[in-house]
Amino acid sequence: MDLKKIIDEILKQQDKPLSWLALEMEKTYAGFRLSLSNETLKYSDIKKMAEILNVPVSLFFDVNNTQKIKGNYNSQISNSIVSESEAKYKIENEYLKQQITDKEEIIKLLKNK
Repeated sequence: MDLKKIIDEILKQQDKPLSWLALEMEKTYAGFRLSLSNETLKYSDIKKMAEILNVPVSLFFDVNNTQKIKGNYNSQISNSIVSESEAKYKIENEYLKQQITDKEEIIKLLKNK
């Protein structure tokens, strides 16, 4: 699915016209439509568009995005936040485990003195 079709589907669900998005993006309608059709948008514009539409940026790049577009954006965003938080907590957990191991080693060395 190309970028323009993805944007059209999102706008359809949000009941907003492409001209509204062009205005929010601070671009002319004709220029914005052309850059969407030619897929010549800068990544910074894609990030801004995702923010305006309140969807994850990955939605525009995911190969299997058809189901996601038809899904609930809030649950997608929540799932994304949970996944990121879970990964951070796993890293933190490993770090803390290593700290405990190091402290136990220090205690063991101090007891042997």
